[in-house]
Amino acid sequence: MFLLVPLGSDQSVRRLPWFTILVCVACFLVQVHETVVGPSDLEVQEAAERASLECRSTPDRCDEIMARLDTLDAATYARRYAFQPAHASPLGALASAFIHAGWLHLIGNLLFLWLIGCNLEDRWGHLPFAALYLLGAIVAAYAFSSAHPHSTEPLVGASGAIAAGMGAFAITHYGASIRIGYVAFGFRWRAGAFWVPAWVAFPAWFLVQLALAIQEGDLTPVGYSAHVGGFVFGLAAAGVLRFSGLEARYLIPRGNRGVEWTEDPEFLDAVQLLRAGRPADARKLLREVLARNPEHAGAREASLKVAAALGEGAVVEPALAAELDRLSRARRFADVYELYTLVERGCGDLALSDRALAQVIHAAADQNDVDLVERTLRRLVKEHRESSLIPKALYETAGAQRAAKKIADANRTLADLVARYPMDPIAEQAKRELA
Repeated sequence: MFLLVPLGSDQSVRRLPWFTILVCVACFLVQVHETVVGPSDLEVQEAAERASLECRSTPDRCDEIMARLDTLDAATYARRYAFQPAHASPLGALASAFIHAGWLHLIGNLLFLWLIGCNLEDRWGHLPFAALYLLGAIVAAYAFSSAHPHSTEPLVGASGAIAAGMGAFAITHYGASIRIGYVAFGFRWRAGAFWVPAWVAFPAWFLVQLALAIQEGDLTPVGYSAHVGGFVFGLAAAGVLRFSGLEARYLIPRGNRGVEWTEDPEFLDAVQLLRAGRPADARKLLREVLARNPEHAGAREASLKVAAALGEGAVVEPALAAELDRLSRARRFADVYELYTLVERGCGDLALSDRALAQVIHAAADQNDVDLVERTLRRLVKEHRESSLIPKALYETAGAQRAAKKIADANRTLADLVARYPMDPIAEQAKRELA
């Protein structure tokens, strides 16, 4: 068994997402009330199991037992308030988004809500995100109703509304990286985390939901059709807003309201001095900026570049790999390239992990510096002979060589990849390009 949960993204937010917090608190309080006051879905399930046993042992009392079970079931939040396709209403659709079928259902949904809610609410503002979320809940519920028009089974959970947020996130933050945690159950437990681009993660999730929705029946315990309807609505809404220009004209300025800031002019001057080859003068200004604001991220980043330009390897080396990783995760490849070239010129070959060197190769390829790509590849192979990142680095190097019109070199690099790593999946792609 394999369990995946979202742990966050590489996107920063500038304000508290009050609507997202309000939804999380409301869902939590509803679940607490249902658990304490009851009857909860878990209690109904346990009662159903007992009723089944009692009906087998005393069949003459089965009608009475089932009547008691029906009364208990009718008292649950899901039966009293949630959306039922046979009796569809927008209010029921909204209520369903705050009712869950247990604590695990709630926690799983809130993890996804926190991931997309914080970022969308920060980008658009509280009210526009609230409108998307609540309309998404209604659209998702009616998508479920269209698939099961006569069903009296209640639809519960915020996942339809969250799916709308996921669809919107796939448009507005397609370049973001999502951190996914996993737990594998089998002969032994395994747990860890990995990063995946949003443009891969959310469309892949949608395709899985679509495949499951096609097979969905009236008694399927998960409303996959609601997920599909919500995602399509969010994708369409965000797409219209973005490509019509309405997002840039109205929503983003609204989202920026109250969090705009003006950069410290001395920091801007320091950056210009650094680029003009005057790192010592830039350092003086950066120290003044940090004296006023010790948490100024840009000044701290520029200070590392200054140290690199001045050849202060002892200062740069402990922080270099972490900074290259941070910039790469933020897809700031130009900054990765600038930092490494300063280090190379000022400090020489400082010790770096295979991951950091692979990130430099990717950034150099992005900046079309094939010489740096080839130089860093040679270093990666020399210093980390057993690294699992070498095949991908070889493939990226061949791509950079091809882009630089060094076709013969690119073919040699691909042939080297195939010869040295014949079982690696990237080698198959290399074979196709050589054919």
